Amino acid sequence: NVISLGLFLSPMPMFVRIIKKKAVEEFQPYPYVLTMMNCMLWIFYGLPIVQKDSLLVTTINGVGLGIQAIYIFIFLIYSGRKKKNSC
Repeated sequence: NVISLGLFLSPMPMFVRIIKKKAVEEFQPYPYVLTMMNCMLWIFYGLPIVQKDSLLVTTINGVGLGIQAIYIFIFLIYSGRKKKNSC
């Protein structure tokens, strides 16, 4: 779970850069959307009606789902803005 959390938090420096520059530049949202979908599937797999005694799978992927939702929200906020040239 600790390694999975590290994996979910690994794009954070890129999102700090996006927030500072107020633009997504050339970054694509596809990895974050697909990771979010992956977390949703693992949450479904971890439900008690599908798999018994899989609380850790459900909790870490729930946390990952929240983190990915924040990343996508940040991406959507700054994707419509064009960076103005100061020339």
